[in-house]
Amino acid sequence: MESGSPLYKLVPGEAWNICCFLTPEQVNTLQEEDGKLYFTINNSDTEMSANYNLIRTENGYILVLPMEKYMIDYVNERFVSIEIILDRYEGLKVPNSAILDKQIYKVPKEYMTAGGNESGETKLYVQRTDANGEMTVEQIDPDIYITDDEAFYVDPLPFSDSDILIKTDSSDTLPVSTLEHTTIRGVYIANKGVADFSQITVVRTGDEFTIVGTRNRLREFDNIVMDASQVVENQVLY
Repeated sequence: MESGSPLYKLVPGEAWNICCFLTPEQVNTLQEEDGKLYFTINNSDTEMSANYNLIRTENGYILVLPMEKYMIDYVNERFVSIEIILDRYEGLKVPNSAILDKQIYKVPKEYMTAGGNESGETKLYVQRTDANGEMTVEQIDPDIYITDDEAFYVDPLPFSDSDILIKTDSSDTLPVSTLEHTTIRGVYIANKGVADFSQITVVRTGDEFTIVGTRNRLREFDNIVMDASQVVENQVLY
C-alpha cells in the first residue's frame, strides 16, 4: 500500500470469540459449571451468556467464549474486560465510588424512651449548655439505623461531644463523648438536591460495582452521588 492510503477491516458477520488465559484455580472453578457461562463486558449492564470451550496449551488453559452477536459494539476494540458471573445475585448495582463508611453511636436501650407526644417514637433526653451558658434538657428524635437486644445504633449528627444523655426515672447519665462507635455502609441519595445518607446492605462486591439489597431506603430510580468522597452529608448539591 502507498503511504497515506486508507486500510479497512472487513467484518462479514456477527460471529466472534472472546479468549483469555486462566489460572489453574479458575479452570477448576469453571469445570464445576454446566457448560454455559454468564458474563458482562467492559462493566456493561447487559448480561451475556455463551457455551464455553477450554483449550489446553503449553502455558496453561485458554477460555474461549464463542459469540453470535454484539460484534458491532466491540469491533473497534482489540481487548475487552469480562466479568464472569458464577453466582446469581439480586439487588441494585451501584459504583464502588458512591459507597462510604459512616460512624454511628451505640446507645444503651435504657436511655431511650417513648416521646412525650405519645407518638410511640423512640427519643433521647439530652442535657446541654445553651448560648447563655445555662443548662437545658432537650428531647431528640435520632435516626436509628440498627437495633439489637442491648442498644440502638443512631445517627451522631444531632449530638455534640459535650452533650450528656439522661436516663428517665433515674439519676444516671451518660456523656456522649464516651459512647461506643460502630460503622455502617451507605450512599448519598441526591433526589432532593442535598447529600442524604442512606444505609445499604452489601450483597456482593466487584472490582468497580457493588450489588446492594433492596430492603433499605435506596430504590431503583433514586439519584445518588457518584463519588461520595467529594461531598459531605447534608451538603447542598444543586
